[in-house]
Amino acid sequence: MTEEKYIEALRQIIVEGDDDQAASAAQAAIEAGVNPSLLIKEAINAPMDDIGKKFQDGDIFLPELIMIGDAARVASDVIVPHISVEDLDAASG
Repeated sequence: MTEEKYIEALRQIIVEGDDDQAASAAQAAIEAGVNPSLLIKEAINAPMDDIGKKFQDGDIFLPELIMIGDAARVASDVIVPHISVEDLDAASG
């Protein structure tokens, strides 16, 4: 599986609010060597921005927002310990 496929898979799982799958998808991406900072940026932060807009527009409601937030938190808990200073520098550059 390519890096983009890992990112897209994790993004979709988070948007679906599946925290069990979010943890395993995040771990699989880390084990495959996907940059952890990229995972946070592309698979978690980007969809969370979209979800926030949908919530403001009334397209999703609080229960969905909470489920999605939980999935994002679980994935982040798996990914964050793998972020190095070099990853942060690469992500900001």
